Amino acid sequence: MINLKHIMSSLILASVLIFPGCNNTESIDVIDDGLVINSISYSLGGDLDKTVVSYNFNLWNRTENSINIISATPILTEELSGRLGNQSIVNEINRTINSNTSEVITGSFYLDTNGLDKKEIEKLNIELKQFRVLSEQTLGFDK
Repeated sequence: MINLKHIMSSLILASVLIFPGCNNTESIDVIDDGLVINSISYSLGGDLDKTVVSYNFNLWNRTENSINIISATPILTEELSGRLGNQSIVNEINRTINSNTSEVITGSFYLDTNGLDKKEIEKLNIELKQFRVLSEQTLGFDK
């Protein structure tokens, strides 16, 4: 019986000493490119022929380096993209976001809603949930 208690105590002690090093909590917070959108808001306006979609989002640089934001483009459904006409919705930013800071990015675009009433415009389900962000970062060789 004493032998069994000795073995169990040894196993518990070994697991307490070995397993805490297996959990790396730092890897949970790793982000591939270091840029995170942590809030998005948008509003609709205009008239029945043209609906103005205005948006802003908070872009957070979680890296230790500055990142130059070149442009941001809202990602739209195919139906909404068809209502843009020949208009480009690429928002030229050309601003630098310093390390561990954030910037509010704002923009707007028009949708052709000619011939649609208010209910039909609402049925378009205009939502902005994702953006394509082009960025530039200077990297060096770390010896």
